[in-house]
Amino acid sequence: MRQDVEDDLATSKGISLVDSLQHTYLFEVNKKEGDAGFRKSAEQYRVVSVKQGRSLFTCKQLKELANQHLELEEAYREKQEDLVAKVLEIVSTYHPLMEKASAMIAQLDVLAAFADVSACYDYVKPKISGGVRSADDGAESKAQDRQGDQIMSEEGNDTGPAERLQLI
Repeated sequence: MRQDVEDDLATSKGISLVDSLQHTYLFEVNKKEGDAGFRKSAEQYRVVSVKQGRSLFTCKQLKELANQHLELEEAYREKQEDLVAKVLEIVSTYHPLMEKASAMIAQLDVLAAFADVSACYDYVKPKISGGVRSADDGAESKAQDRQGDQIMSEEGNDTGPAERLQLI
């Protein structure tokens, strides 16, 4: 179509297609060359604006193609929105599975961090015994030292799990 308009206006420098916010698409031509062609076929072309020696114009065929382009773009957007809605619907079915996987990965991450710390600082797993430690045992565990005071009941007996810790 551009070549047909170029031949009809008999321009030597050519015609370019430009984007316009108001008119969608317009043709652009050198003002001097365009004026001669517009005089020959004034009813076929409509000049929209003239700026800096360039004429912007349109024709019925260009308007029809621009409208067809807009309709196709709108249809494309609608199809795209439908497709996005379908994809979101399908992806939402995987949500419970992804939550479980996320929880497992988080747990694995914590355990790996514990393993890394224990490897770096020679951590020894405490042995849990069923008996009560006496106060004159003398072997205080590092865990008890770091935890602070033990929780004592009204009778004075240890009630927390720390009294059953012994280092191996």
